[in-house]
Formats: sequence, C-alpha cells, structure tokens
Amino acid sequence: MKEIAEFLAAIVGLCWVGLAGYIVYRFGPGIDRILTSVQKGKFFGQEFELGEQLDNLERQAEEAAETSAESSPADCQLTALPEGAIDNLESTASDGIAGILETAIDNPKIALLMLANLIEEELREIFFSTAIVSRAKRFSWSSAISELTQRHLLTPATGAALQMFTAVRNSMVHKIADVHDNEVSRVIDSGLKILTTLRAIPRGRYFVHQANLTVYGDPECREPYFGITGVMIESRSGGERTVVGVYPTTLDHFVAGKQVAWEWKGGTIHSRAYFVDPETDERREAWTESLEFVGRNFEET
Repeated sequence: MKEIAEFLAAIVGLCWVGLAGYIVYRFGPGIDRILTSVQKGKFFGQEFELGEQLDNLERQAEEAAETSAESSPADCQLTALPEGAIDNLESTASDGIAGILETAIDNPKIALLMLANLIEEELREIFFSTAIVSRAKRFSWSSAISELTQRHLLTPATGAALQMFTAVRNSMVHKIADVHDNEVSRVIDSGLKILTTLRAIPRGRYFVHQANLTVYGDPECREPYFGITGVMIESRSGGERTVVGVYPTTLDHFVAGKQVAWEWKGGTIHSRAYFVDPETDERREAWTESLEFVGRNFEET
C-alpha cells in the first residue's frame, strides 16, 4: 500500500508540472502583459509609471533644496513682516523627523503619512504667517502652493516638488495596495528634503501677547474708543519673544498665548490710538494708522 501511495503522489506531481507548463504555453503572452502592467502600476484603469514618478520626485526635491540654498532671505518678498519677526529655525529643524525615521523602520507607510502632515503644517504656517488682507481663506495644498509661488515665497522648484510629492503620496495611499516598502522609503527621503527646504523659508510666528486692551484717542488715555479694542501681538523665535505691536480689532476670540494667522481686514483705516501698557502702566501709542487685525486662531485655519 505504501508503494501505491507514493506512486499516486508522483503522478499528481507530474500532473501539476504539466498543468503549469500548459498554462505558460497557452497564456504566456497574457501573463507577460499582466506582469508589465504590475510593473507600471496599472490596475483597474489606473495607470501611472510609479518608477518614473519616484525619479521625478527625487529630482524635484534635489532641485528645490539647491534653489532654496541659493536664495537669501532678502530674495523672499515678505509682506508686512515687522522687524525681528523672521524665525531662526535651526533649533527646531529636526522636530518630528526622528519620529518619522523610527516609524519608517517598521511601517514606512505610516511614516509617510506622518511626514505629509509635517509638510502640511509648514506649508500652512508659511501661508497664514504672511500678510493676507482679504476675507478669511481656506487652506488647501494646491491653492497655497500656487499663491506662495506667485508671491515668490516658494521657488518654482519647491512648488513643483510639493505638487509631485502630493501626487505620489495620493497614488500610494489611495490607488496601489501593494506598494513596496523600498518605494515608500524613496518618497520619504524626498519628502524629508522638501520638509527641510520649507523649514528654511523665513516667516513670522505670531502669538497673542495681550487681548482686549482698552484704546484711547488721546495721549493722556482719557477718551476711550468705543467698538474697538487693542490686541498686542508678539513674534517668537528661538525661544525669544518680541512684541511687534498693538493693533485694532472688533473681534473677541483672541486669547493670550494662542498662535494666530497674520490676517487683516481691508477697508477702514483706524486713526492714531493710545493704550496703557498693562505690564508697565505707561501710556503709549498703539498705532498711527492701521487696518483691523482679524487673525484667526491657527488651529482654525
């Protein structure tokens, strides 16, 4: 009986080999097309050359880093940034990167999502920390990249690198279920270069220092203005805080210590006003002429 079982097992093995040979002979060209489609990332009508995208992303990230290094802060047209408001980012240049690299060891796809969030935070801060005189704007990658590039706060190479990073990330997250970890790692490498490039871009970081200050129309601070208050704004850089000014506002959402967007309401120009400094009790000029400051809390942008 043992010999018969072994004989039958051998016959079954030969049948499997023969079946495999027939499939290759009969469907070989079709299998070749399937493998080619897999290599090109073609599934259910979605076709994109993933390898080419990764190559392009690496080139764009390199070019963005190079052009950023060639540009000095003076080349960036920072609109209405008070003196001393440009950040020294050296102390925070590695924020979040260590966590991304650690996560990438076991789960590169999660690390990629973490990196995308950090890049968005930097892009959002640059976008909302430059003077915006208009209605409140909603943030999106495409609109931020377009506007910041037009205003020369992003180099064309950096804008292109961000657009490519977004396209590749979306392809990986939403369209390909079996992306290899080494491909994700390539995107992370390029994304880290983009993140470093963004962090090197000067911008102000603005926080509420004091809110709801009573403002007056006379230097003696006896005739209060009605309908408006003053909000004292500070900039923060490398652990240092600098008060940049007191500005008129009709809004009441300001809270001391909260980061705010650098947003202004066009139209009415408020004339000279004074206030009593709550820290020194000195009577001081608040502003000579000013638009209304309407900066939203940063988490609401």
